[in-house]
Amino acid sequence: MRTVQRWWLSYREGGLAGLLAPPGRRGMAERITPEAWDGLQAEMRAGRIGGLHEAQVYLRDTWHIAYGIDAISKLFQRRKAKLKTGRPHHRKAASPAEQAAFKK
Repeated sequence: MRTVQRWWLSYREGGLAGLLAPPGRRGMAERITPEAWDGLQAEMRAGRIGGLHEAQVYLRDTWHIAYGIDAISKLFQRRKAKLKTGRPHHRKAASPAEQAAFKK
């Protein structure tokens, strides 16, 4: 019922153009500032942040912004950002030089 009421209100206030206009963003505003987001992206590009927990610690310690892991995950989804991490290596794996020598 609220949806119909919202439609009717937007039609009364703006006519057909107001009804067809894209809706404004509702809900709470993000806690992260543009400066904090830029800093987080720079750290991710530099390879110092590779996981959600590291992003959480960075935002908490550097910018004093408290986010839960699930909230950081949703933040990355909204902003279409992906954590770039390398493939995992076993702790007993040979060094890259030894692996290259083995392949020859």
